[in-house]
Amino acid sequence: MTAKARAALWLFLVYAFSILCYLPRLLEMGGAAVPKALTGLSVGFILAPAFVTLGFLLPGRRVRAHFLENGGAVSLKDAAACLGAALLGALASLVYSFAAGVNLFSQTYGSVAGFGGSCLYLYATAFAEEFSWRAFFLKALAAKGRKAWALLLAGFAWAFWHIPMWTAHGLPALEQAQLFIWAVLVSLVLGGLCLRGTGLFALSLCHMLFNVCFLAPAWCNVLALLCPLAVYTVWRRKKSHRFL
Repeated sequence: MTAKARAALWLFLVYAFSILCYLPRLLEMGGAAVPKALTGLSVGFILAPAFVTLGFLLPGRRVRAHFLENGGAVSLKDAAACLGAALLGALASLVYSFAAGVNLFSQTYGSVAGFGGSCLYLYATAFAEEFSWRAFFLKALAAKGRKAWALLLAGFAWAFWHIPMWTAHGLPALEQAQLFIWAVLVSLVLGGLCLRGTGLFALSLCHMLFNVCFLAPAWCNVLALLCPLAVYTVWRRKKSHRFL
């Protein structure tokens, strides 16, 4: 099976299992009588891509190799990228908090213990996603060297994967559209880091910091991230005369 065929099959299975996890809640929202035990399947949504990835790796005994190939220590460049994500997110949240007259950080976390618990949980879920979406799916798409195409496709696929979760939480269509754009932009950043050799631990940390620090509404976060990405893209084009 070719790398593209494996990636296509992987994506189909991830979507299928992920939708099944939220299907009981979606049916319940539509008025169907659903046993409460089945609505608990939604907790498996975030782990579905990781389990599908393990299903691809186990037959060839590639699990250990996958971790070794994609683990890697956190370099100074990785630390700088994580710090940049944290500072940008904190700045965007502070600006919005000042403009809206609210304190997003205290509203979201409440206490230092709440903040620490959120960080631990979000790092664990981020690791599960990076293990699957970037280290496996994205690299399979980029196997032939078409990195820009692979980044865009992986970004849209990852954003689309979130839709059942957003729908099940009752988010309106406009907010989902804004979150979709936000997810694509975040995926471009994380995917770019991954294809440049950033390991799972640093990728997961950066992913966690996006979730922890960008607390403003999606449209505000999109603007905050889009500007530096546009500047970086122009700089890269001038430097290498090609996109990424």
